[in-house]
Amino acid sequence: MEAFVARQPIFDRQQRVYAYELLFRDSMDNFMPEIDSDTATNQLLQNSFLTIGVDEICDGRHSFINFTDNLLKKKTPLLLPRESLVIEILEDVEITDELIKACRELSEAGYTIALDDFVYRSEFDPLLEIADIIKFDFRISSLEEIRSYLDTINKYRLRLLAEKVETKEEFKLAQEMGFDLFQGYFFCRPEIIKGREIPASQVTLLKLVNAVSQEDFDCDELESIINHDLGLSYKLLRYINSPFFAKANKISAIRQAIAYLGHNELRRFVALSNMTELSRDKPDELLRLACIRARFCELLG
Repeated sequence: MEAFVARQPIFDRQQRVYAYELLFRDSMDNFMPEIDSDTATNQLLQNSFLTIGVDEICDGRHSFINFTDNLLKKKTPLLLPRESLVIEILEDVEITDELIKACRELSEAGYTIALDDFVYRSEFDPLLEIADIIKFDFRISSLEEIRSYLDTINKYRLRLLAEKVETKEEFKLAQEMGFDLFQGYFFCRPEIIKGREIPASQVTLLKLVNAVSQEDFDCDELESIINHDLGLSYKLLRYINSPFFAKANKISAIRQAIAYLGHNELRRFVALSNMTELSRDKPDELLRLACIRARFCELLG
């Protein structure tokens, strides 16, 4: 089974690659398919970190990834390396106390926060205090609007990123306006990276979900479940041996990987692995409905 990730470089003022924005793709066709946003991000994370390897995709540079408000509230980014991940908060998120609290916790944990496609509204003020990078879309907002927004937010210490820069003139103009990061077709269109995925058994995945759902799960049981599935074993060892864990020695045993991750991180790993696998070959609407019901039960509990 093939896995796909699109990457688009983000450049600094000297036109050197600073980072890559990672984008969901489900084929070599270079466009975003119609799919639920939570599902797209979960599949992107699985393809990037568990299947292809983010070190191969980004070559040690930062990775910008969009997160929905639902995934932010669940603190899904905590599964990923804070040293290289930039959490992009989408422009259409609902600004709530719960979201602000989650973003503040992520920032305090050392993660870099970026506000995507920024158009100023007063309710964004709490996020502006947390954010590190702010992205302005040169196709959505006029130059006059962007200048007005810059005047409004100049009291915050933010790094400015100009996206959808399509001409050399726009690049120079953005530099003059104070931007120091740049992204757009003037530099490079998204490039698709392809890898091979080893699918996991859905029966095994359900057993794993049940096992990690216990308050005090049994490491022997988890080791047995994972060892019996090549796809899960591969993804766990690939993830735990990624460069961002900076271990002196390579981990080659499933039990050692389980012990290294610990309870909370292992639960997040299982959630990330299962979100897309269990819904494979199922309608997107079915997954959306399942997420709504799960959230309802969580709130009710």
